[in-house]
Amino acid sequence: MAAPAAHAQAQAAFVIPSQPIEAALLDFSTQANVSLSLPDRLPNVRSTPVHGQFTATQALALLLRDTGLRFEPVGASGYRIIPAPRAAQAPAPVTSDEIIITAARGQIALGAIPRALTHVDEERLQQLPVRDARDLVSQVSGLQFTDDGPGRSKVFLRGVSDGSLSGGAQSTVGIYLDGVRLTYAAPDPQLRLVDVRRVDVMRGPQGALYGAGSIGGVLSIESNAPDLESFSGALMLGAESTNSGGIGHQSELVLNLPVVTDRLAVRVAAYDEETAGWLDNVTTGQTDTNTTRRRGGRINALWDITPDWVVRGFALSQAIHADDAQYLISTPSGPRRAANIAEVYEDDFSLAGVTLRGDTRLGQVETTTAYVRHEIDSLYEATGSFAVFGVDPLQVRGIEKRDLLDILVHETRLSAPRGASIPWFVGLFYADGRAENRRMLQDGAAIAYGLNRTDEISELALFGEATWPITSQISLSTGARVFRYAVDMEANTTEELLGLSSTTTGRSSFTDFTPDFRLSYRPTPSLQFHIAVSEGYRGGGLNAGEPIGVVLGPAQPLRSYSGDELWTYEIGARVSLLDDTLQISTAFYYNDWRRIQTDSLIVDSLPYTGNVGHGRAIGFETDALYTPLEGLSLRAHLALNESELVRPDPTFPGALDKDLPGVPDYALSASARYERPMRIFATSANAFAELNVAHTSHSAADFTSTAHQDARTEVDANLGLTLGDAEIMLYVRNGLDEAGETFSLANPFAPVPVTTRQRPRTIGGQIRYRF
Repeated sequence: MAAPAAHAQAQAAFVIPSQPIEAALLDFSTQANVSLSLPDRLPNVRSTPVHGQFTATQALALLLRDTGLRFEPVGASGYRIIPAPRAAQAPAPVTSDEIIITAARGQIALGAIPRALTHVDEERLQQLPVRDARDLVSQVSGLQFTDDGPGRSKVFLRGVSDGSLSGGAQSTVGIYLDGVRLTYAAPDPQLRLVDVRRVDVMRGPQGALYGAGSIGGVLSIESNAPDLESFSGALMLGAESTNSGGIGHQSELVLNLPVVTDRLAVRVAAYDEETAGWLDNVTTGQTDTNTTRRRGGRINALWDITPDWVVRGFALSQAIHADDAQYLISTPSGPRRAANIAEVYEDDFSLAGVTLRGDTRLGQVETTTAYVRHEIDSLYEATGSFAVFGVDPLQVRGIEKRDLLDILVHETRLSAPRGASIPWFVGLFYADGRAENRRMLQDGAAIAYGLNRTDEISELALFGEATWPITSQISLSTGARVFRYAVDMEANTTEELLGLSSTTTGRSSFTDFTPDFRLSYRPTPSLQFHIAVSEGYRGGGLNAGEPIGVVLGPAQPLRSYSGDELWTYEIGARVSLLDDTLQISTAFYYNDWRRIQTDSLIVDSLPYTGNVGHGRAIGFETDALYTPLEGLSLRAHLALNESELVRPDPTFPGALDKDLPGVPDYALSASARYERPMRIFATSANAFAELNVAHTSHSAADFTSTAHQDARTEVDANLGLTLGDAEIMLYVRNGLDEAGETFSLANPFAPVPVTTRQRPRTIGGQIRYRF
């Protein structure tokens, strides 16, 4: 498509917010100094925001994306806007300037953002297909998960790993859904990614933008907003078989329901999934014991109050139930599932909130208030442990563990008005909540050990960022966050067999400041470099629940543990070559991690939080996409990381000068996908096939031993056909049926070492119909 000659190469500054399409086109016409020919009727959709330096053609293509419109050049300085054809065809390459990133707390073109970021859009999520964030590991360099089971795994970025045990330490990666934080001192709730518009993964500390618990980075999920104009939906049904296991199934339903045309709409997503177990318990004789059920739903309501103001309400609920854990123990015939009891666990997550967004004379305002509830109930086998509490260690028993978080969060941001020469935003964040931790070890009717702990949590922060244009090609972004974080703890411990009880109280609080500096150089629209210095942090806290009579200190665990901080120094680049058919993003970084906070089994097989020492890492990462032919796309992702605990804290028992746990020296993945448009019985169709290969090198198991996990490889593939509004897909996961060891401490109370292996080869299929 040729552009008007006078505007084909000349760049100009565009500041066009998301707004009704007609208003956006008028703004574009004025700012680009071109004429437009519009159709008699425009669809009732909002434009994609356009902010930055673009040619008129680039800006108009970005503005019209996902609107159902396209453009044709008219004369020397004009464009005609026409409806886009709906025929199925292989997707054309998308330039980095056509993708707008909102995870950086603003609206910035991907090609201009001065951060190490991977963007996965809805089309790619459905191509793989992605069920939850774990399925993105092969698509995002530096992304890792532990493998403790659905809803119990931790997520890491760039090797910022504090170990596999989940306890009192805050998460190292912040997980967000539609701008609301989901994770605190808890694992990833592993939401099923149904009707999701995009996932953006920002690597490196994001303390200035996102606050505590984002020292490794941020994983931001954005769901599809309701469409005010038309009814639509989708239905997906699938089934799969796991080698040496059972049959699983999955279903999804999405409905978009306009209530008042052009003003109010509701969007609903629901799902039900059963993942078949594959482990046979040699002790109890049960088969396929680790079957897991996940079901949930989400509702979004959008009310277009005025052309300038929009309110969005949302709610979500998900429940995970696992019949048993998935770890193995050593037996004379090799690693086997040999527990004396079924280690059942449940993970219930819910969220509700409202967002108000609009334009004022001071700028654009966005304010969100949400309530988050996350409950995890687990039963772990404890046979052979806890003789200190007076129980018979040979008697079969379990220990119950319950973690509950109730928290109210609020954030308000004010961004620069339209046309501001210096883009900026300022924000206020507030959180107030309660975290409850319960443990109970029974001996008959008596409670041999019981812990009831409550933490009252509060956080208040002011934050902001401004981007200073030094020249037309160079800009400096400066951000900062001033915050106060406080925890008030009360813990009641009971040991009925010994006739003991105690109460422990305490308070931990700190106030600090975290900065962020980013220098960007963009000599051409297809090439961008950045240099960044950023800090992330996690708050300190308190330990409790030790056996009554045990005095904490002088060696760890101590009654209180310190917060940690991570500084990253980064050089990155993003480039588009060969007419945008080759897109590469890459970064080199150095991490300086001080007073690393970790959860560990230090005393009497009970988990505590401590500070293991200072660490550092040197790393390189790259994501590449190459589309050499129509319909053919090749992807590669590489992460190199040399991480080490360089100064172990002498008060942390057993800490060694060694690699950080769970961090591979390298992780490499590659994929090839081919699509071919065709017609079947006069209906547009698209055939596709994809192969994915991922390899992860060996890694250390923990901070205190020389144990390690071996390297592992996984091969996945899928093929299928899209025919009109229907799609049929067949897939295979772990096609080589590898049984490599994964990073996990699935039972912290087990008296013997345990191991977790890859899920065996799984073959399945699904049918999706859109209406």
